[in-house]
Amino acid sequence: LQVVQGTTTTEIDISSTTYTDTNLSATINNVASGSKILVCISQHCKQVKNANNHFWGMRLLRGSTEIFTDYNDANTGGTAIGFNLYNVSATTFIVSHRYNVQFLDSSPGTGTVTYKTQASTGDTGDSAYIRLNDNPSAGGTADNGDGFLTLFEVGA
Repeated sequence: LQVVQGTTTTEIDISSTTYTDTNLSATINNVASGSKILVCISQHCKQVKNANNHFWGMRLLRGSTEIFTDYNDANTGGTAIGFNLYNVSATTFIVSHRYNVQFLDSSPGTGTVTYKTQASTGDTGDSAYIRLNDNPSAGGTADNGDGFLTLFEVGA
């Protein structure tokens, strides 16, 4: 029925185990009764870790309600579907990647609906840079790291 896309060009340094806004959001208006919303997230991230393990994750919120989380502290038996590195034999390592996820919100409600992403690290001392603007000549990626959150309203 409709398609909306939100973008961000702001780099955020996530260095907390508490979820932090990534400045990526999108709002869809006039959602019809019975509709579903397909949410497609594409955000660039660079992870920096100075030890063996690194856990990083993102969650999706509809308004202030968490509707999808891909991360729990793997050290406590949780999952890290979004991205994790562990038992890496390196003093310091850096990984740059694009995080892509699709989620079908089967009960978005009606009217105006806003979605946003938040991210966190698994350990204090870890860093995750959202919307990284790496320098390819210095070994970085060519990806400027803009984030996209695309919403597709699917009729009932």
